[in-house]
Amino acid sequence: NGFRNGQDLASSGISGSPSLTTLAAETSDVGQYPIVSAIGTLSSANYDFAFAEGKLTIGKATITVTAEDKSRIYGDANPVFIATYNGFKNGQQLSQSGVEGRADFSTDADSLSDIGYYDIQIAKGSLNAKNYVFAFKKGALHILPASVEVAADDQSKTYGDPNPELTYTFSGFKHGQSVASGAATGLPAISALAGDTSQVGDYDITVAPGNLMAK
Repeated sequence: NGFRNGQDLASSGISGSPSLTTLAAETSDVGQYPIVSAIGTLSSANYDFAFAEGKLTIGKATITVTAEDKSRIYGDANPVFIATYNGFKNGQQLSQSGVEGRADFSTDADSLSDIGYYDIQIAKGSLNAKNYVFAFKKGALHILPASVEVAADDQSKTYGDPNPELTYTFSGFKHGQSVASGAATGLPAISALAGDTSQVGDYDITVAPGNLMAK
């Protein structure tokens, strides 16, 4: 600024370039740093030079905070949710970044929720950092089926008699549920290798899914 006679830089006869320096580096914290101008190689027959500082503003970088995907069995409590962090600068890791606090997690799933996928929502919570702002990405909680054991009950009979009624027992239902409460429908297939003419001894009673179904 300050040319005379309608001149601009190209027509002023000024040659060379100024020296421009700042104390800021790639690893400098967020803030404002002076940009110092000096004569450098500037030269002119008709002009002297005065110098004014500029400012270099370093803004916060963005870290993406992602809720890790988790899984659990139906009827169990939700697991502990954790986050992963991406986007650190200058080769930093979380422990070196100045990030403090922890994110908040939430999900609509509880121990009574049906099997399936549920969002794990993530929010800032108490996270704070001098040089970073945060972006958040939700995860997924996968609820898997619980296992119910169907065990054939042991039976006995006298040689030559017909087989007794074959029965079975369920175990492993969650939250006090049962077949009677609708936790499962249908019947297992149950059979014994022994018949009326089978010799004295032990014989397996086999139980299979039959038409058993459960949500």
